[in-house]
Amino acid sequence: MFQKEKQFFYVSIGSLLIMTLVGVACQSPRPSPSPPRDFTTRDLLIYPELLPGDWEVKSLSSKNSPDDLGFRNNLGGSIIELGTSIKTAEHIVARFNNAQDAGKAYADHDLTRDTEGKYASSHETLPNFTYKSPIADQFRVTCMTIKNIPKIGESCAIEAQYKEFLSVLLYDTSNAELAIQDLETIAKAIDKQMSKYLGDK
Repeated sequence: MFQKEKQFFYVSIGSLLIMTLVGVACQSPRPSPSPPRDFTTRDLLIYPELLPGDWEVKSLSSKNSPDDLGFRNNLGGSIIELGTSIKTAEHIVARFNNAQDAGKAYADHDLTRDTEGKYASSHETLPNFTYKSPIADQFRVTCMTIKNIPKIGESCAIEAQYKEFLSVLLYDTSNAELAIQDLETIAKAIDKQMSKYLGDK
């Protein structure tokens, strides 16, 4: 009888050890925080001098609260609104605790709104747009289509993740013929600014 109890005791201890080891092995390691930076999200924004033409600053704000930016788990960021007589661009840069959180926010972000109603909208890849960011961890350019409304311009977004930063630029123009060239110029300007502070990938 004593031998059976002893055997049961060792089997139980062995099972507990195995379950503990499996539990520890299955836990994903917590991502470490990003390194301290000697620049702010405001430094990463694009400015008129980075763009050709008559762009000018319409508004600029920084240290926005995380809730205002609408991205999950962000630490705050900065927003600049640029414009000309026929186009506008709002550039948002948000910072996250680490690249993994920024990557999740990029994956979660969806500009598509109502997909069922009379004026359902969707964001789709812009045909003939070929630029791909050489330094972003993730990158996409999409433009909005609204059902039952004739298209008179373009409303597009350039979204990219750079390490622990998420960049979203919302672009509107009443002249659709300008869109591809403008979006490529703006995407390159964003890359240039990110590269200046973060270095190449």
